[in-house]
Amino acid sequence: MKKTLVALAALASVSAFAQSTVTISGIVDVGFVNVSDRTNLAGAEKSGITRGNNNRIIFSGVEDLGGGMAATFAAQMRFEPNRGTPESGASTVGQGAGTVTNVTGATVPTSRPLFQGETTVGLRGGFGQLKLGRMLTALQLLNGGTFDPWGVTTVAGANYAGGFNTDYVRGGEGRIGNAFWYATPSFGGFTASLSYGFDKGATGKQHLSAAGNYSNGPVNVVVAYERNRFNDNHTTIGGNYDFGSFKLYTNYYITKGGTAADRAGAINLATAVGGSGPTAGSGLVAVGGNIKGWTLGANVPVGATTIRLGYNRWNGNGVAGLDTKESKLGLGVNYALSKRTAIYSDIASQTSKNNLNGLGNNNSITSFDLGIAHSF
Repeated sequence: MKKTLVALAALASVSAFAQSTVTISGIVDVGFVNVSDRTNLAGAEKSGITRGNNNRIIFSGVEDLGGGMAATFAAQMRFEPNRGTPESGASTVGQGAGTVTNVTGATVPTSRPLFQGETTVGLRGGFGQLKLGRMLTALQLLNGGTFDPWGVTTVAGANYAGGFNTDYVRGGEGRIGNAFWYATPSFGGFTASLSYGFDKGATGKQHLSAAGNYSNGPVNVVVAYERNRFNDNHTTIGGNYDFGSFKLYTNYYITKGGTAADRAGAINLATAVGGSGPTAGSGLVAVGGNIKGWTLGANVPVGATTIRLGYNRWNGNGVAGLDTKESKLGLGVNYALSKRTAIYSDIASQTSKNNLNGLGNNNSITSFDLGIAHSF
């Protein structure tokens, strides 16, 4: 009888395991990058081998719980393959790890979390999908691939929304921790999603992000709102349309800065991403200021080659209360060697007025990259 029970237990264990799947996937993206500041730092130039914005190893899994319900998990580690280190900050040639100090005097590491991309566990079923942990927000999950022809992955990719960051910490550009994310089932192509973070800002504000997405056939439209815990508010509308011979991308957004009290305790974000920056805690959009921006771009497939072009522009009340204007024009090509491997090259020209890390100067930067990306 004991042997029978052991055998039945083993059989049940095998059966349960057979209903679970664990996947290891990811992207490795490395190339040559040259960045030239033509006007402000005596022609400063940086070049070398560096990472793209894609590099990650993803451990993910699904367990069938029966009745149309499944459990999910994901642990996504982002790294720098050119150095063999965890991902630091902006994709800047020669950038290393370090620390910055926030206005409370606390030392904050400039390295991002080990599992920077996502660390979640959740459930999905007829009710939709729920995830708990660290993840992209409701708005940011739809950001890059919906509005930007590059998906924010190369030097030519559209900037994140002017003046807005999900959090003023390293790795806070688009992601939150101690949070939940929920998305409804699709209703004729329409889904709604919500994310909420439990970390509080100085005045008790907590992260909130909500998005509505209609994706059906060639149409993909997003309307979204996000408030970070420093009470900066960001609203956007945009999407893309596939005409067959090319895909058109566009969006329009408005960012509004929180109060000085809301910003207390926020680290100097400009310093955190490698610049000299304004006063710690000031953020990127002026206190109580507004920034408005828009993007327009396209992907044009020609056989195995995709031509990518885009333009984005924003203006308003930037760091230190300066009236700022910034524009970026990008052109690139991506050649698919296979379904998993591609060679790409891009060039971008970015012009800023009164927006060089809040120093009140004008600058013009030209960036070039040539790289290889492989997904697995």
